[in-house]
Amino acid sequence: MPKAYSKEHLCIRSLKHLSYRLGFPTQLLEEVAEKADEYYKFRLIQKPNGGVREISIISQPLKKIQRAIHRLLTEIYLPENVHGGIRGKSNYTNAKAHCKKDLILTLDLEKYFPSISHHRVYGLFLNELKCSPDVASLLTKLCTIKGRVPEGASTSTDIANLVFRKTDYRLNGLVPKFDLGNTRFVDDLNFSGQKITQSFINIVKSIVKDSGFRLNNAKEKLRAKNQPQVVTGLVVKFKTPRVPRKKKREWRKEKYIFEKFELNMSLNKDKIRRKLQIEGRSNYLNCIEKAGL
Repeated sequence: MPKAYSKEHLCIRSLKHLSYRLGFPTQLLEEVAEKADEYYKFRLIQKPNGGVREISIISQPLKKIQRAIHRLLTEIYLPENVHGGIRGKSNYTNAKAHCKKDLILTLDLEKYFPSISHHRVYGLFLNELKCSPDVASLLTKLCTIKGRVPEGASTSTDIANLVFRKTDYRLNGLVPKFDLGNTRFVDDLNFSGQKITQSFINIVKSIVKDSGFRLNNAKEKLRAKNQPQVVTGLVVKFKTPRVPRKKKREWRKEKYIFEKFELNMSLNKDKIRRKLQIEGRSNYLNCIEKAGL
């Protein structure tokens, strides 16, 4: 198995080869692909900004097959500026690249996963990853639903990163001309440096539009040193990224109240879910603080 992010192409030229690489019989892959919609359930979850997002919950055996495809896709090279869904990288490494900068520009790709159609996914497998048409078609059926890339599948971030790869290259070629740095964490585009002009912003928007994606203008933010500078949920005005102070206080208060008044009471499903959420936030906070030492 090649090391992660070491190859440019998959070069799978037959269904037999695909079966070998994924570890599943060809017949099973074809049967699951033809009725893939039967393995999906959809749930609406609340977004931090008050909206809702539809995520997919995938059952077996499609879930296992997608995980195998995910392992294949992690062999494919991605530009260094990409941090989301990358082994060894995180929102912390993404934010760290922008610490103590004079100006920070954040842009948000609108409806990132749903905007990637099955046609683009097929083109990715066929043209960029050099798979044969039958392999590209089968992989597309296994990784898309309702004609698009679903949120929640283990393959979705990999595919989205690869579809956006050409745009990353164009942006990476642009930023040195303006003496800026840039990163991308899934659908968040981040730029930083001493000077960010409107002409630069217009060029970035043009590149994104030309690539077939859209930006959510309501989430565009340009922040100076004397303003709150937050990148992928972390404050970056210090030498290392930190969880915002207000968020930290909220999480610790919630943990204290839960442990003092609710933890010893009988736990129903909702309380168990809250307990796991609180523990997850505490672990995340500890990881961020240890990383900054």
